[in-house]
Amino acid sequence: MGEVRARQKLLHQTSQVVAALVIGLAARVSTADDPQPGSTIVRTISGERIQAQFLGISEHQRLKFSVEGRPLEVGIDELDAIEFSPRTEAVQAAKPGTFFYTAAAGCIGGEILRSTESGIVVQTPFSTSASLRFDNLSAICFTSAEEYPAAQVLFDEQMQDPLTGKDVLITRSANEPKKVSGTLVSLDQAEGRFAVGGRERTFKLQTTYGLVLAKTVSSGMDHEATIFLIDGTALPGNLLPSGAEHVSVESYFAESIQIPVDKISRIGFFSDRVVFLSDLTPTSQDLSGLIHTAWPVRYDHSASNGPLLIDGTRFERGIGVHARAELTYNIGQEFETFAATIGIDDAVRPRGHVVFRILADGQTLFDSGPVTGTDALQAVSLPISGRGVLTILVDYGEQMDLSDHANWANARFIKPRNSARPSTP
Repeated sequence: MGEVRARQKLLHQTSQVVAALVIGLAARVSTADDPQPGSTIVRTISGERIQAQFLGISEHQRLKFSVEGRPLEVGIDELDAIEFSPRTEAVQAAKPGTFFYTAAAGCIGGEILRSTESGIVVQTPFSTSASLRFDNLSAICFTSAEEYPAAQVLFDEQMQDPLTGKDVLITRSANEPKKVSGTLVSLDQAEGRFAVGGRERTFKLQTTYGLVLAKTVSSGMDHEATIFLIDGTALPGNLLPSGAEHVSVESYFAESIQIPVDKISRIGFFSDRVVFLSDLTPTSQDLSGLIHTAWPVRYDHSASNGPLLIDGTRFERGIGVHARAELTYNIGQEFETFAATIGIDDAVRPRGHVVFRILADGQTLFDSGPVTGTDALQAVSLPISGRGVLTILVDYGEQMDLSDHANWANARFIKPRNSARPSTP
């Protein structure tokens, strides 16, 4: 398979299956792109998008929906995400303040109440008093990104690549924020102590954009889902039985939190059946250019190292390449499905002209035909049971390799249901 980092008659038959899958999926998407108030979009790991009404979570961890009056139950291991449609007034009322990012990849808004010997005590929307240890935190942001975009860029870059053994303080400046490396000693409501070069210094929170703490091994709980709220909160945790009005979750921040559905923007799921290609190292790759030199492959970023965006839709996972780029994976007949969303990255649209191809054991399973920067994103889901080697290829189109920034967004392999370990209870 490659190490974890964490893509004649048989061809004619396979092409017909692929066409049916893509056409069927497109039909489902067309009914789900304009959700009605109070509805949700259910996204499965195979790429389906279904408009439904959320009814709750059963004791057996199956999520309950109503689709055009008919009941639907879906297991957690079948879900990629649920997208809610919160009321406009609820979104406008959300006002994020200080955010605390945990080593378990969650974040929550709140206020610092006081310092402790090893961390801080904070007040959150879900708790009047919660203790957070510095060694369980990855970062703290004290103000809004909209006011200080340059500082936000530094903060995001530092969070992607934290230092080992050193904390980083980022100053609050609209144009020229600065980074200072050292050790966070203490923190309270208005100021903190930061050691630089063996000397402790006081810094004011009102002049500090944020802190990125030293790289640490996550000590957070295992979790099956992350609940994203309209105020920017992200709560990793395990879902508990609940009804249609609230979602209950066991989280790092509390044993049981009830969250009103109208405060939720999305729930993302972690299925043991899904393996993202951006977590794998290809067995081989062939990168070349016509006018440009070969571009490097980007994992969970676009070819230009920005966010993965296709026609206004952002994806957290995936592979960004520049034509021509061919990546091959030994999959050892382990998976039943390959799925992805393909298209030209927004950084170059409406330019760009490429062809996406997918091959298995040397046979072409999918050929997109010309894909340009004016085309909408396209979902692809292919059966690959019994296949040993899979290759994903972005080839030149009619404009040589000019602006050919192509995305394999959310590219993933899916295991058969009986091959995945049970979800965390």
